[in-house]
Amino acid sequence: MLFFSYFLEFNFRILYIIISFIICVIISFWYFKSILLLETYPVIKGLFGKFIIIHITEIFDIIFLLVFSMSFFFCIPLFIYQIYCFFTSSWYFYQIQFAKNLLFFYYILIILIYSYYYYSILPNTLLFFTQWMFLQDTNYFLNMEITFHVFLYVNWVLTFRYNFIIFLLVIFLLCIHLILLYPILYFYMIIKLYRKQLLFLSITIIYIIIPPDVILQIILILFLIIIYEVGFFLICYKFINFNDNNYAYN
Repeated sequence: MLFFSYFLEFNFRILYIIISFIICVIISFWYFKSILLLETYPVIKGLFGKFIIIHITEIFDIIFLLVFSMSFFFCIPLFIYQIYCFFTSSWYFYQIQFAKNLLFFYYILIILIYSYYYYSILPNTLLFFTQWMFLQDTNYFLNMEITFHVFLYVNWVLTFRYNFIIFLLVIFLLCIHLILLYPILYFYMIIKLYRKQLLFLSITIIYIIIPPDVILQIILILFLIIIYEVGFFLICYKFINFNDNNYAYN
């Protein structure tokens, strides 16, 4: 009987997710022009080039790609929430609070990463690929005019966006798991001994990812330095409190 009740609840939540996905598909299809404008706005704003459509069937491919991509993007949080609600009945109170805080942190992190990608990473990447020196050289033997194939552009933007978000989320997830699973002394010794090497490695990886913009590079260097220094300060503070508590208990 208990298995049957859980089975009904699980089916109900799956049905709720499917209905929500269908509603998202309908809404996305209804506002398809706005979604397409949202994806192409960085090119239109920066005047990086023109858009072209070669075949009439590409319009259906673009609609299919954007509608389902946007629907999946907005239904994934709902899917995670339904899974969370299904399993909370067998969790302890501290596990529920930990899951709430973790999900809230990741939702805020996704919003911040998406905003940073849309307003900084994507425009600078397009600027880098469309403003090469030989494209601006009037003495070059080829006269080049930049045009964007709409379907290929949308496909590349979606792939680049989700890979960028997943990459940063995986990094933050690994950092959180390392902090929770390893003792504070381990992190204190690593940051104390290899802080400069880790900072240099982080700057190198960031420089490979971001476009070669001098102002953006300087801002990221200062941001990484502040992160490492503040992180080391917090680790030292937590390490001192940890030692004081052990001394008090002993």
